Amino acid sequence: MKSAIICEGNTDLLLVQYFMEKVHNWKYIDRKSYKDFDEGQINVFNDTKSLKWFQNDTGCLMCIISAGGCSKLHKMLEKVLDLNKMGAVVPYSKVVVISDRDELGSEQDFFNKVQELYRIYEVNLIEMLENNTWNNSTYTNDIFDTSRIELLSLIIPFEDTGAIETFLLNALCIESEKSDPEKVDKEIINQCSHFIDTIDCKGKYLKHRREKTKAKFDTAFVVMTPAEAFNQRQTLLRSIPWEQYEIIQTSFKQLGKLSKI
Repeated sequence: MKSAIICEGNTDLLLVQYFMEKVHNWKYIDRKSYKDFDEGQINVFNDTKSLKWFQNDTGCLMCIISAGGCSKLHKMLEKVLDLNKMGAVVPYSKVVVISDRDELGSEQDFFNKVQELYRIYEVNLIEMLENNTWNNSTYTNDIFDTSRIELLSLIIPFEDTGAIETFLLNALCIESEKSDPEKVDKEIINQCSHFIDTIDCKGKYLKHRREKTKAKFDTAFVVMTPAEAFNQRQTLLRSIPWEQYEIIQTSFKQLGKLSKI
């Protein structure tokens, strides 16, 4: 079985990679090892900003793709559907798309675009698209084989607007309330968020809400891990045991299905 997880950017990719490795024991496949797999098992999209392949103990394959932004998510989904339609490669039987809930209408806009792609590639929905739920569909490829594809959309946060960084900061706040009587981390995060919300950049910096969201995330990490302030995000993200946080476990619970044949 082969699956794909499509996310917006590298922060999302790193978090999902960390979770899948820690919780579900997926192993990263070095690019030098691609030659060890049969033709059509591993696909490389040349114009993706970042793509990583993984394998688990059952022999299942999974790639995590950073699309390079919210507007490019559907382009990556289109590439997956196009490969499946051609029938020349091992098909993707499960696809996950992880997106930020930037605006109140993000969810419906996402589903509308998916339905349009399904119409173009003649993918037949068995049930209505729903967030945080595996949605089943069937399609017939160009060599007349009928196959099934399952789509999981994770538009995060589930209940509010925001980005993956908002989701992670909320997870840290919840954990602080549970494990720290003085709630130090939560207070730091709140103060950093307030600072970014009130700083006057004279229109030169932080012009967009997404930039402010990322700045809140980075500022909180700089305060909590000052010795690593100039390290890559990968180091910072891996310094937190995300897999132990209940909100992470709950929100990413559906990803466990990728490990099953």
